[in-house]
Amino acid sequence: MSSYLMQMYEQIIVNNAPMNLEKILETEIQEWLNSDKRKAMVKGEEYYEGKQDILEHYRYTIGDNGEKIRLQNVHNAQKVDNQYSIHLDKKVNYSFGKPITIKTENDEYTAKLGEYFNPRFMKLLRRVGYEAMEGGVGFVHPHYDESGDLRFKLMDNKNVLPFYADEEGEIIDCYCWLHERVEYEATKKKIIEMVDFVTRQGINRYERKDGRLKLIDQFSHLQVNGSPQNWERIPLIPFRYNAREIPMLTRVKSLQDGINLILSVFEDNMMEDARNTILVIHNYDGEDVGRLRRNLASTGVIKVRSDGERRGGVETLSIEVNSENYKLILQIFKTALIENARSFDAKDERIAGDPNMMTIRSMMLDMDNDAEGMETEFQPALQDLVWFINQDLANRGKGLYDHESVEFIFNRDSFVNEAEVIANITASAGILSKKTLLEQHPWVDDVAEELKRLEEEKEESLQDMFGLTFRKELDDDEEEDSKREVLDPQSGGGREKDPSKRA
Repeated sequence: MSSYLMQMYEQIIVNNAPMNLEKILETEIQEWLNSDKRKAMVKGEEYYEGKQDILEHYRYTIGDNGEKIRLQNVHNAQKVDNQYSIHLDKKVNYSFGKPITIKTENDEYTAKLGEYFNPRFMKLLRRVGYEAMEGGVGFVHPHYDESGDLRFKLMDNKNVLPFYADEEGEIIDCYCWLHERVEYEATKKKIIEMVDFVTRQGINRYERKDGRLKLIDQFSHLQVNGSPQNWERIPLIPFRYNAREIPMLTRVKSLQDGINLILSVFEDNMMEDARNTILVIHNYDGEDVGRLRRNLASTGVIKVRSDGERRGGVETLSIEVNSENYKLILQIFKTALIENARSFDAKDERIAGDPNMMTIRSMMLDMDNDAEGMETEFQPALQDLVWFINQDLANRGKGLYDHESVEFIFNRDSFVNEAEVIANITASAGILSKKTLLEQHPWVDDVAEELKRLEEEKEESLQDMFGLTFRKELDDDEEEDSKREVLDPQSGGGREKDPSKRA
């Protein structure tokens, strides 16, 4: 059965005779490549790498006719203070610095899920966090590798064009994946643009040239024992940063640009000296002002003359640079960036010394709220991912677990006052269960493993205690036997060891 979106496309084709599926996709892809949403994804990636707008900043003046003229012979600083990447790293490490915890009511199922949600997947999830924050959404593609194992691939979000079956964007109906293929003709390297159009019925692969699509292949989602098969769902899972897929850079770009500009302008002003600033020349002994600049730059000497009442000399017009003003503005921008990024300042004076938990929670409030929002968006995505895992388990004959519920717990890598937390846990002993207390302990990562260790230590302690008691009783008995006299019951004298020697 064709999907809702495909039915809509079929109706469009019927109503518009020259139109076909390829032409619809050509239009959608071109609009996507030129869209503001994709440009924001590209910018988010570039800004994290330090490729920021300040690198295209130059100094200008006004020409004779009022036109803007770029200055060529002045100092032009292009400084990048990448606060955006610093806080992006903080937020990703906060939410994904520790592995997520998986809970089910079936221990056997939990163990099987652990084989999929392994360290490799935790690394992938961390990369998904970066992709989601940089571009608003990250995409994971479930697939089988050459060995026949189920794998999860992070797709480049700026090359994925999803089509949703609902207005809320919860159900992906189909999608386009833009990628490249490298070919060689003799010694010449060629890059061929490719487009995979993925539906529930399979995959159409197109070659894209000058915006036009040419169908070159059709195949299924996967092969099972040499037989082509398709997933019942579209093998693409969106992990959103927030409900509106707004990238973090959108919130802070103007502030990041302001920080870079303040630093660059400050350096420009500090570098204004007699060799590149405004000169006032009295009685200059020369013909060309440009030559004066060159002589000054190369020799540091200007030749002037004095004749009669006119004395030669050189003065500079300069503006005093007050560094404190720049520091103040820079700090205002950095503070505003932290707030808009929903991050925290690790150098805040409030965390100096030994801060209490109320202070720490107050500082981390914005970070926590943003992390909770992202986790809320990631939860259904992880549940969709579990569906593919359940299908894989069923296909391999390892059990049917569609009816099992799975809970995902994000273990945020927050800093705490450990002494205060441990004191509160100790005070709660006897009121709360041991498991609940261990879940709150800052030194415990795996509660089940810690409970197992405690039980083992308890058994060892009991064995040692009973063992010592039993050995003490044996030692006492042996000592008593060595002291006891062996008497003849008839004569009361010493009894011979060999009864056969009696008279």
